[in-house]
Amino acid sequence: MLYRGVAEFPAVFHAFDGIIPVAVVVPAKNGTQHSAAVDFDIFGGKGKWQFDTTTVRPDADLYVEMQRIVREVAGDTTDVFSVYYQPITTAPVKKGHDNGGNSLRLVMENQTWLAIVSNSKGGADDTEMRLAALRFRTMIEKAAKERGLLLDFLYSNDASYKQSPLQGYGAESLAALQAASAKYDPQGVFQRLQNSGFLLSKVEASALEDLRHLPHGGQPSSRNISRMATQFEAADFQNQMSKLDSRKVILNVRRAK
Repeated sequence: MLYRGVAEFPAVFHAFDGIIPVAVVVPAKNGTQHSAAVDFDIFGGKGKWQFDTTTVRPDADLYVEMQRIVREVAGDTTDVFSVYYQPITTAPVKKGHDNGGNSLRLVMENQTWLAIVSNSKGGADDTEMRLAALRFRTMIEKAAKERGLLLDFLYSNDASYKQSPLQGYGAESLAALQAASAKYDPQGVFQRLQNSGFLLSKVEASALEDLRHLPHGGQPSSRNISRMATQFEAADFQNQMSKLDSRKVILNVRRAK
């Protein structure tokens, strides 16, 4: 937990004092923004990174299966595949509803936002790395879906650039966000100066119009959108793979497995 203020440990955290951590990754100390950035560089080393996300209902058996998937995907390569769990209870969801709504369209149930991280340290090219990352995320989503534990929400902070978290909010939420943007930022300063990312200005008008004509009040499943994005992503990868010689393709597929 990073907080700003007095150096005394806040009383709100006393409930955790008796819990013995498995490891102290970042010790408690007074520091600067730079020292915090250095401390949080827990991955270390060089390599190519791919971040993805999905959301599941909490389930111990699913977590065990995800650990098995991590080992299977990594195999005997030097690549590193990780899943980070971010538990979200109904408390913040309820608080959002009590204060006028929830633009993220979060469901009122306990959930876990997964940060799915793929790191190639073996010099893989971009296509190879992205294929392995796509397979990793797909296997996790499949395991969750088979158990009825897969939820629609995609956490934009951890989403891949190929995922579409904003469109998963639905037409009503997007319209409200765009209205707020038009009111408080009519010149679109925050849309223009932000260096890319999931911006309202990037949600195409045609896509928003499509959302309005969907059933269930224009509230689409972001999972469907993500699945379509994955199909386009796979097609894009296939196009890139076709440009490689057959020997390289075989090596890439074996490495991804």
